[in-house]
Amino acid sequence: RLVQRHELLEQFLRIIGVDEERIYDDVEGIEHHLSWNSIDRIADLVQVMEENPDIAKKLEASKTHHNF
Repeated sequence: RLVQRHELLEQFLRIIGVDEERIYDDVEGIEHHLSWNSIDRIADLVQVMEENPDIAKKLEASKTHHNF
């Protein structure tokens, strides 16, 4: 299940438009801090976005770069 969690978070970050070169480090930074409930909700969101690609396209179109 740990490998699935890692893959799910990679998939989620790709869907929301995180730069590919950041994904691995970001997943490593967050995956052990999320509850299984949070992971399950992210899985639900990934499923919805895969079933409705127009949502992901709208998200990409609204993407702005913040300097946090």
